[in-house]
Amino acid sequence: MNIQELLDHRTGMIEVRKGIITHNELYLIIKKQKRIRSETKNFSPACDILLNKSEKTDQKIKKPVLKLFIPDNKMFAILSIDGENREDITVDEIHTFLEDKGVNYGIAGDDIILKHLDEIDDQDTTLRAASGKTPLPGIPDEIEYFFDNDSLSIGTLTKEGVMDWKDRGKIVQVNEETLLAEIKPGVEGTPGINIYGESVPPEDYRINVTCGEGVRKTEDSKKFYSTIKGKPQIFAEGQINVLPVLIIEDDVGVKTGHVDFEGHVEVNGVIQKDYKVKAKSLRAKGIQDADIVVVNDIVVVEGIFGAKIRNNGSIKAEHIHKADIIVLGDIVVGTEIRESVIETSGRCIVGGSIFASEISAKKGIKSKNIGSKSAGPSNFTVGVDLRAQREEKELKKVIAENQKEIARIEPTIITLKQKSDELNTKLGEFAQVQDKYIVEHRQLLESSKADTGKVNELKKKIRQSDKIVAELIKKDEQVIGEIKATQFLINEYKDQINKFKNKIDEINEKSESDKASAIVKASGTIYPTIKINGRNSSINIKEIIQRAMISEKKITNSNTGQLWQMKISKR
Repeated sequence: MNIQELLDHRTGMIEVRKGIITHNELYLIIKKQKRIRSETKNFSPACDILLNKSEKTDQKIKKPVLKLFIPDNKMFAILSIDGENREDITVDEIHTFLEDKGVNYGIAGDDIILKHLDEIDDQDTTLRAASGKTPLPGIPDEIEYFFDNDSLSIGTLTKEGVMDWKDRGKIVQVNEETLLAEIKPGVEGTPGINIYGESVPPEDYRINVTCGEGVRKTEDSKKFYSTIKGKPQIFAEGQINVLPVLIIEDDVGVKTGHVDFEGHVEVNGVIQKDYKVKAKSLRAKGIQDADIVVVNDIVVVEGIFGAKIRNNGSIKAEHIHKADIIVLGDIVVGTEIRESVIETSGRCIVGGSIFASEISAKKGIKSKNIGSKSAGPSNFTVGVDLRAQREEKELKKVIAENQKEIARIEPTIITLKQKSDELNTKLGEFAQVQDKYIVEHRQLLESSKADTGKVNELKKKIRQSDKIVAELIKKDEQVIGEIKATQFLINEYKDQINKFKNKIDEINEKSESDKASAIVKASGTIYPTIKINGRNSSINIKEIIQRAMISEKKITNSNTGQLWQMKISKR
């Protein structure tokens, strides 16, 4: 091997590390070939490192700079190499660097690394130094439902966003022991390996289906049967329920009174003003100024006027006027929303127009038209889960109240413990007196000349001290009982605080994992006096816009850094 190969391919240092030659021998070889001069100032940085020289040189030695980027999934590693110091870098050094970083799987071959080192110029460059093995997906479970599982199927939303309400359909009902659903098992995927040599599981292929009211499953959890006669529905997170059905042939009003039913309520008429309906799910012809609390979905064939609705499912209606609605799922409206306050953790989809309303929809708002020339202003908030923020605020309020109670109660324990200490001190004192009387009494009895009067007097003192000691013990037991009860109450408050803190963490975690795009879409016209708020920015619409999408974007400003801004895109 000649010296040109040693230098050009950086194998000289490798030979040194293998023990084939020493640093000094390598220096002599290079010097003998007259490839370097004896003057220290003419040594190259690479030679200084190879020869391990201790002399100071006039030229500043730059050490090789290697940086590593590894993404969160740990499936690859990108190596950044300082181009100016590429002569100092060897394949062995790269291997050592990766080993120090814990990278031990899927490392690029020596020929690839060496070729990359040979081809780089004075510019910084990057190399895919390691690649993991991607897990292979399996075949997911499939679930077959044996009933119409679209709880909002009454009416169809067309591609144009218009609701077809002509076919109301019938209430889906099942008898006892009816097969509702069956899971057909999939095939589990093949695990992968990340660049640290750790196993990477494939995506979960299983379907999460649980039993709710009126449903049982087989031992293998593959088939689901009804246990009662009623209306089958799928609630949030894949829970299957069969609810008893209450059919009201006419209006909810004077004849029916308020309705509170643990099942599905079917109202063939209108829910009239000032009446209340509480149910698991609801379908009605119309709702007028009523108070509605429903766990799951609501379908209103005609429309909602002036109602207050609280709903953990989704809502479908032909129109909504002057309503106050908080809904967990989507809200889908056929023609228009007017002068209403609506909050949803899902989407707000309107086939027609939105006028003079305040709407918060975490997953966005879609409508044909927004506003009009004569309508009042509207205020939209998208990408923000107000329900989660409100729940967190309420939980923090309860936590603060519990902490306040703990602070109020804790001094009581200190006072009670002091009282217990005082009682125990007195108890000890009387116990000593009692022992003294008992000893004197025994000595008198053992004496041949016992004084009967004195014996009787000691007996009386012993009985009196017994009574005092018993009273002191009783009082101390009561105090100890109060201490235990107070401590139990404090522990209860602390347990509640921890429970609420965990709930807040769950809310925040869910909110972070379910981030929605802050988007407002209009297939028709957006009029002025509309304000749109996102998570980090807002915009006031000051002119008529046709067919537009408004979304929150992150922009980079050279003066202020990264900022958020609402952007208008023409569709």
